[in-house]
Amino acid sequence: MKWLNNYNNILFATIGTISIFIVAFVALSSLSLFRGSDAENRGIDQETAQNEDGLTQLVKDQDEFFLGDPDLIDSSMSTYIIPVYKPENDDSFNKYSSSSYRSGYKINLIIHDVEHNQVNKLFEDLVLISYYEIIRANNSILIKAVYSDEDTNENGIIDFNDEKAIGLYDLDSESFSTISLKNKYISISSIYDKRLNALVILGKNDLPDQKPTYEYFRYEFDSQTVTALENPI
Repeated sequence: MKWLNNYNNILFATIGTISIFIVAFVALSSLSLFRGSDAENRGIDQETAQNEDGLTQLVKDQDEFFLGDPDLIDSSMSTYIIPVYKPENDDSFNKYSSSSYRSGYKINLIIHDVEHNQVNKLFEDLVLISYYEIIRANNSILIKAVYSDEDTNENGIIDFNDEKAIGLYDLDSESFSTISLKNKYISISSIYDKRLNALVILGKNDLPDQKPTYEYFRYEFDSQTVTALENPI
C-alpha cells in the first residue's frame, strides 16, 4: 500500500500546484481587467471633462444677441419680421430681466426685405418686448409692438412688471411711432376694428392697495389720433 500513499501524495501535490496556478491566473486577470477598466473610466472622465470645458467655452463664446425664427409678414412679398433675443443665462446683461421665455427675451424686432436684401430695426435703444402682432389695416401693413423701455417700478431692471407703451411700424414708410396714450400701463391689449380702421385699446394699471384702473381708447389710422372712450366700469 506504500505505492498508493505515494500516488495520493503526488496527486494532491499536483492538484495543489494547479490550483495555485489557477488562483494566480485569476488574480492577474482581475488586476489587468481592473486596470483596464480604471484606465477606460479615466478616459471617460477626461472626455467628459473635455466636453464640459468645450460646452462652457461654447456658452462663453455665444453672441450677445441671437435671432428668432423669421415670420413671413405677407405672402405677396418676401419680407419677414425677425425677433432679436437676449439669452436668459447671460448674467452680464443685468439691466434686463430674464423672462419666462424659454429661448430668452425679445429686445428688438428686425424687418428684413429678402428680395432687396434690406434690413430695418424697430428700436434704436434696447427695450423689453411683451408681444408683437402683424396688422393689415386697409392697404397698409403695420407691426404693432407692446414694450417697456423704462424701469418704472424702480427695482433695478426692466421687466414685465414695468409700464408699457404701444408702438406701430409702417412697412410702406419704414417708420416707427408710439401711440400717444394718456399714460403708460402695466398691461396693454388692443384689437383692430376693420370697419373703423382703428385700434380699440385697453390700458390697465395696478396700484398698491388699490383696485385696478382701466382706460379705453380708440386710435384711428387715417388721422393718427387717439380718442378716450367712456369707461364702462
